[in-house]
Amino acid sequence: MRNEKIGPPDQVEAILSAYDHDARAAIGDLVADLNALYRRLALADACMSSGFSRGWRAIKWQAPDDE
Repeated sequence: MRNEKIGPPDQVEAILSAYDHDARAAIGDLVADLNALYRRLALADACMSSGFSRGWRAIKWQAPDDE
């Protein structure tokens, strides 16, 4: 675990408040959103030519299987 702050306290509190301070539900939803964003990034990476992106490639992410 890093020693740096996760985010501004007001944003963290807003997320927790949206989930009635259920940290597991909030983290689960954030992980699902992260996985969806990585899938979109992988799709964009596959669609872009290397000339368009000047050789940039998206990081490889192996999302856990959604059950």
